Amino acid sequence: MKTFRILVVEDEGVIAHDIKATLEKLGYEVPAIAVTGEEAVEMATDFAPDLVLMDIVLRDGMGGVEAAALIQEHLRLPVIFLTAHTDQATLQRAKFTCPYGYIVKPLVERDLRIGIEMALHKHAVERQVAKQDHWYATTLANLGEAVIATDPQGQVRFLNALAESITGWSQIDALGRPLDEVMAFAPEATPADSHGPFAEAVRKGQVINWNGDTRLWARGGPDTPIDYTATCIHEPDGSLAGVVVVFRDITPRRQTEEGRERLIRQLRATLETVKALRGMLPVCASCKKIRDTQGRWEPVDVFVTRHGMGEVSHGICPDCIRSLYPSVADEILSAIAHKQDQTAPPPGVQPSVEWIPRLPGDH
Repeated sequence: MKTFRILVVEDEGVIAHDIKATLEKLGYEVPAIAVTGEEAVEMATDFAPDLVLMDIVLRDGMGGVEAAALIQEHLRLPVIFLTAHTDQATLQRAKFTCPYGYIVKPLVERDLRIGIEMALHKHAVERQVAKQDHWYATTLANLGEAVIATDPQGQVRFLNALAESITGWSQIDALGRPLDEVMAFAPEATPADSHGPFAEAVRKGQVINWNGDTRLWARGGPDTPIDYTATCIHEPDGSLAGVVVVFRDITPRRQTEEGRERLIRQLRATLETVKALRGMLPVCASCKKIRDTQGRWEPVDVFVTRHGMGEVSHGICPDCIRSLYPSVADEILSAIAHKQDQTAPPPGVQPSVEWIPRLPGDH
C-alpha cells in the first residue's frame, strides 16, 4: 500500500511537531515542515507531496490563503486548512481557493485522519475525472468531423479544431455565443421550415440528419457546403443538457458528383453520336452535305471533324482525275504511283494513312 506524503505548514513549532508525530502515527510520511507561505510553495514544488496541511494564519510573509492558491494553481495539490479562531473575512477568502477541507485546532486525531482520507479520495476521483475529460476532449479535437456542443440555451460550449477551421470561429471567440451565430447558414440554401440545428433538435426531440443543400457561411470567408447531424444531450434526470452538432465539409463529394454528372452527359452525347453514325446518314444528292440529328446540314468534312471521327484532308481520286483532266490523267496517275513507291513504309511497319501521299495541291 502506498504511503502518502503530507507537507505540514505551521509557524508554531510545538504544534507543527505534534502534527508531524500524529501524522506519522497514522501511517503518513511528513517530508518537511514549512513555517511561511513562501517556504510552503517552495517545499511543495521540491517534495511533491500528496497533500498539504496549511495553517490559514501565518505570522510572517505570505499568508496561508495566498500560498494555498499558488500551490493549487501551479501544482494541483489538495490543501486542507487548519483553522483556530479565524475571522470571518479570512474564511471567506479561503473559500475561493476551493480547499479540500477545514480542520479546527486543537487537532483531534480521529478528525485529522477522516479529513485527510476524504481529501485524498476526493483528489484521486477528481484526477481520474480530469484524465477522462482530457481524453474525451482530445478525442473530439482530433475527430475527422467538425463538432460543436452547446448548453441548454443553445450557446456554444465547445468547438473542435475542424469546426474552428470550417466556421472561421476560434473556440475562445465562439464560447457563449448562440449556435446560430457560429453556424450561420446561407438563406438561399436553407429550407424555409428550418429553425437551425439547435432549435430543430430540441423541437423534434430526436437526432436530426440533414443531407440537403446546406451552405455554411464561414466567419470572414467563403461559404462551405455541409451535411450535419444534431443530437440532444440530456442530464440523468432527463432535463436538456445541450445539443451536439456534427458536420462535415462535403466539397470533395460535390466535386466528385459534379464530375460524375459531367462524365454521364459526355457519355450520353457520345452514345447519341454513335447511334446516329450507326444509322442511315441523310446525304444531299446534289451537294453531298450530311444532315445531323438536330436537322442541321453541313459538309462531310465538318461533320466528320465535329463528331470526332478524325481529321480531314482533301485530294482527288483517280476517277475524278480521269474525268477532270483527261489529257494528262495518265501522267498524273503515273507520278502518284512513283511517289507512293518512294514513300512506302519500312519493312515490318503496317501501312497507314500517313504513308499515302497527297496529290500536288492537296491540303
